[in-house]
Amino acid sequence: MPNSGAYAPKALPIADGVALTPTLGVSLGHTDNVGLAPKAQAQRSGVITLTPKLLATTAYRASRYAVGYQGELIRYPSSSRDNANNHELAATAENVLDTRFAVNSRLSYQDKRDAAGTTDRAAGQELDHWRGLNGAVLARYGAPGAKGRLELELGAFDKKYVNNRTTTQDADYLSTNLAARFGVRVMPKTTVLVEYRNTRFDYKRNVQGLDGTEQRYLVGAEWEATALTSGSFKVGYLNKDYKSPTRTGFSGLTWEGGVSWKPLTYSTVDISTGRSATDPTGNNGDYIKSSFIATSWTHQWASYFSTRVSLVHNESDYVGTARQDKVDTLGFSANYDFRRWVRLGASYEYSKRSSTAASFDYDRNLFSLFGEFAF
Repeated sequence: MPNSGAYAPKALPIADGVALTPTLGVSLGHTDNVGLAPKAQAQRSGVITLTPKLLATTAYRASRYAVGYQGELIRYPSSSRDNANNHELAATAENVLDTRFAVNSRLSYQDKRDAAGTTDRAAGQELDHWRGLNGAVLARYGAPGAKGRLELELGAFDKKYVNNRTTTQDADYLSTNLAARFGVRVMPKTTVLVEYRNTRFDYKRNVQGLDGTEQRYLVGAEWEATALTSGSFKVGYLNKDYKSPTRTGFSGLTWEGGVSWKPLTYSTVDISTGRSATDPTGNNGDYIKSSFIATSWTHQWASYFSTRVSLVHNESDYVGTARQDKVDTLGFSANYDFRRWVRLGASYEYSKRSSTAASFDYDRNLFSLFGEFAF
């Protein structure tokens, strides 16, 4: 049957100036390690995943507004304990007040489960279930193309677990953050950036002494799409300080950034990297110092057929203990745009964690056949 064009979800008018874009993803697969467990405890199962999405958008003059829902319903026929219903509802607003001043805001509500093996807490009879409210406001001064740009950002995230309270009650927290950025355009498509970020963590019980602040001082550059590349990179100093005198903090080098390279109009190589320090999710050291590098190659072999190969390497040092982890993930996917409203495909992912604590080692293979459907 001949192909009729690239997959392109269509926005449906539902009211004056309001459009709705509904899509549905369906995936059927198999994994040989549901809970990311060591080989002797690994459990095999089929995997059925549904990902419904709804996006409503509207605009008034230069401002744009959107409300969206995204779900992820996962079922393991051979491991019902790992079934999960994940939901997120988000509203965004992009208000352009004049040619120089704009305010972007976002508010989201999340109702999700932590997949087995993704935290260091003891496993319960069901997955750890949490709810969170996340809000952020970004004010930007500087017209597009102006020599300078100033941004101020405020945000907060309130997260609370609702089950397995014996092990999850210490993980409830409220984080608040403030960020300031200043950019100077030094070339037509290149801007030099200076940034300061301050994040405060307040745990509801704080019996592990995780209350503290995190400050980042960054300098870098971003460049808009040229004939071959676009991206940004920032490097600087991170200070993660705990209020508890018994918990050691981190002070040192941090970085974040990514580059997109297009050697051909139909071929893209993406590279990203970062280094950070985060709170542990169990009794595993004072903090986790992590760094990663990820790369992917996406190639459009025809207007209706593309492939993607990706590789991610992550290293984590659980400071205060002897534990060190290395995680490598290799992925491959192929997409076939069967119709404008149907995309079909297949994917394979292999991941491996090697740890100095043998109980955290794992290998996993995941195969999937999937479809994406739109109107």
